[in-house]
Amino acid sequence: MSFEYVIIDPHIGYGPAMMRRMWTRWQARAICVFSNARQRRIARSRGLEIDPCDQVVAAHNIPSKGMGRFIEFLRVQHDVRAVLPHSEFTLSQADAVAVGLELPGWRAHVVPRFRNKYSLKAHLRQTDPELRLNAFARVRSPEEVWARVRASGCERFVLKPNDGFGNRHVRIFDADVSLVELQHYWSTIKGRSILWEEYVGGCEFHCNGQVDAHGGIQIVDVARYYYCSANGRENLRRAVGQVRHGSDEFSSCEAYARRVIAASGLRKLPFHLELKIDERGPCLIECAARLVGSNFAPIVNLLHDGRLDIFDLAAHHIASEQPYPGPSINWRIYNTGLMRKVMGTSERRERLHDVSGLADVEALPEFHTWLRRPFVGQKVRRTTDLAGFPYELLLRAESDADLDHAMERVVRTLRWNERPATPKLWATHAARDLIAPLKKLWP
Repeated sequence: MSFEYVIIDPHIGYGPAMMRRMWTRWQARAICVFSNARQRRIARSRGLEIDPCDQVVAAHNIPSKGMGRFIEFLRVQHDVRAVLPHSEFTLSQADAVAVGLELPGWRAHVVPRFRNKYSLKAHLRQTDPELRLNAFARVRSPEEVWARVRASGCERFVLKPNDGFGNRHVRIFDADVSLVELQHYWSTIKGRSILWEEYVGGCEFHCNGQVDAHGGIQIVDVARYYYCSANGRENLRRAVGQVRHGSDEFSSCEAYARRVIAASGLRKLPFHLELKIDERGPCLIECAARLVGSNFAPIVNLLHDGRLDIFDLAAHHIASEQPYPGPSINWRIYNTGLMRKVMGTSERRERLHDVSGLADVEALPEFHTWLRRPFVGQKVRRTTDLAGFPYELLLRAESDADLDHAMERVVRTLRWNERPATPKLWATHAARDLIAPLKKLWP
């Protein structure tokens, strides 16, 4: 079976991996669509094949005059059978194309709710009134937040961009916060819509899965988030740790996620749901209609010892309404050992000229592999969200206690810039910094 599908900015995130699965499973050919000319140049600079070939039909830029005219062009010039939304950046445009082309099984108005936190929670409250959700509201000014906090009586609350992701601009405040602090936060948002939420305590988890064309839900993993306080933030992610299937935590997360996704109306797409569990049970934090980000999707495959490929699972359900023909999940394999992704934090923007502790970390019995190995010459920035980690690695052990111990060893052992840089190093770094802007202008 061969057909054409649309993928927007295919060089971003999991785009290349999804294109390979679409070709391997379906011999489907890509219509590569770029949001602007610069993204097209970046794709070429990364070696992605975008010229017509076995796997690619054509490449187009979205015209400046708008999506509507471009969708009509696709309808006339191509036989599009599927649209591949592979990242948060491309989700809205992919949905617009799929709805505009009236692709089978694609529900209008469903995916946009996943890019609007308020709309999703409001929809869930309407469709499943008994589902536990925290209090939430759109707020338009610091003064409105101030009044809402006084009226709600909550001890803590959260502010976040209504369309945000990646833990960016998410802040936790106490009820006695000053108006000046709220005004300062507002000044960093630059006019974006803001969501106010009642703070929920307890431990935070994610639950990843896939929905088929008929609403069937397959859970693929559950993991716990570990946080630390640094750089003025109390919710900086330190680690993401696998939760064993069959445990109380896994069962609670799975049951709650199934209920949320069923109420959402999602079809044909993967999902990444984040929730907290406190003394009252599970409560939704947020949910995305895409594969898990932060390059965790390949780790999910690793948790299943490579016998499950969630890229292939997603590609199949996006393109087909038939049951997935690949191997079913073997939870016994998933439960063989525990994995934990550990991320570092940086206090400032700097260039690494001295890195120590790498060999000691690699000698730990729990060390599995580097995901981002720090190196001399690396530029790091002050860690405030999920995009600013100076290093990332995987640990593997038999128990959470062993992983806790190993994680603390990693954090204590890895150090950088404890010795002054030499003049030669500073000159080399300065030359690189002069060249970097030119590469951005023409990758």
